[in-house]
Amino acid sequence: MNPKELIERALESGHGALNEADSKRLLGVYGIPVVDEAVCVDPDKAATRAEEIFQEADNQARDAERMVESMAQISDATRANAVAIDEVAENSERQRAVMTEVVESTDALMAHSSELRAVAHRFKTRADAKAEEAE
Repeated sequence: MNPKELIERALESGHGALNEADSKRLLGVYGIPVVDEAVCVDPDKAATRAEEIFQEADNQARDAERMVESMAQISDATRANAVAIDEVAENSERQRAVMTEVVESTDALMAHSSELRAVAHRFKTRADAKAEEAE
């Protein structure tokens, strides 16, 4: 039944208001969740419907338990990931410190290389000068 029919029926009934069942139908049409209900006059049908409702509630309880278990597993995995990320961060910091030492050592070697080049140049110049004197 569409919303217009529900409202027209309520107005025609002379009550000027929707009954509970029609109110829930109207809300359901617009996607608003409502409690499921059924009106049963026959005791056997009422018992069957009650069993269906209890079964559905039991299924929902089991689903909720599974969700809680899943959330616990997700929480454990998240903690493990956090530990792993901390380890990666610590390793990265150590690697950065080692790289800083390598750069500093390279700079020192470059300075020594320049000094050695200058000393080698002086020796060569002196050796060339002695060779010229000897000639």
